[in-house]
Amino acid sequence: MMIKPNFLFIGPDKSGSTWLYEIFKEHPQIFVPDIKDIYFFDRYYYKGWEWYASFFKGSENYKAIGELSHDYMFSIEAMLRIRNDLPGAKLFVILRNPFEKVVSHYLFLVRSGITNKPFEIAIKTHKELIEKCLYAKYLSQYINIFPKEQFKIFFYDDLKKDPRNFAKDIFDYLNVDFIELDFNRKVLPASKPRIFLLAKLAKKSANLLRELGWIKLLGKIKANRYIQTILYKPYKSEKFVMSRKQFEMLFDIFVRDIRDLEKIVNKKLDNWLEFKGKL
Repeated sequence: MMIKPNFLFIGPDKSGSTWLYEIFKEHPQIFVPDIKDIYFFDRYYYKGWEWYASFFKGSENYKAIGELSHDYMFSIEAMLRIRNDLPGAKLFVILRNPFEKVVSHYLFLVRSGITNKPFEIAIKTHKELIEKCLYAKYLSQYINIFPKEQFKIFFYDDLKKDPRNFAKDIFDYLNVDFIELDFNRKVLPASKPRIFLLAKLAKKSANLLRELGWIKLLGKIKANRYIQTILYKPYKSEKFVMSRKQFEMLFDIFVRDIRDLEKIVNKKLDNWLEFKGKL
C-alpha cells in the first residue's frame, strides 16, 4: 500500500519551519520524514511516486502525515502536481515580515558559503532574496485553485509572540490533539561559517547528496551537532543593522505586494512597513 501525505508545509523558508519540524517529530499523531525539504513536487518529481512514498514508510498509524518543503510555494509546477496528486491534502504557509526574512535569508547564504558580498550587492545578484518575499504574487495562484478550507495562512509574528498557542492553531488545523511540548525551544540560532570555503564545499556536498538520492543520509548529517559546530559559529555581539537607506530601497519593492497580501488575508500589515533597523 502506497501511503500519501495528507498535509504539506509549502513555504517559505526562514519562517519557523525548522522549529515546526522538530515539534512535529515529537507529536505522537504526526508523521514527518527524517529530513525537511524533500523537494519532490518541484525538483525531484522525475524520481517518481515510489521514491517519494519511501519517505513515509511506517506512517500507517499516524493521523497527520506530511512533509515540509519551503519552495513549493514558488513553483507553479509544484502547485499543479500537488493539486493533481494530493487533491485532498491540507496546505499551509507561515509568512514572515519580508524585511526580516530577506535579512535572515541573506545571512543563510553567507553561512552556506554562497555569498560573502555586502547585503546591497547580494540582493541584486541573488534574485531569490527578493522574489521569495513576494508572498501575494505566489499565494494568489494557490488560493485560486485550492478550496479555502484546504489552505491556511499563518504568521511568524504569532509564533514569536506565543509559540504554544501558535502550535495549538496548527494542531487544530491538522486535526490532531494538543500535546504539551517544549514550544519555547531555540532552533538553528543565527550563525556564520568558520571558514567560508569550507562552508561552500559543505553546501555543494549537500546538493550532491540530494541529486544522488541520499536524502536520509543528508538529514543525519544536518542533525549532527558536532559537524555543525565544526562548520559554523554563532553570532555574538554582531548583528545585522539595516540602514534607513536599505529599508527605503526594500520598501519600494515590498510595499505593493504587502498591500496585495492584506487583501488576501483580510488583515492590515502596517507593522511590517515600520523601520526597525536592528533585526
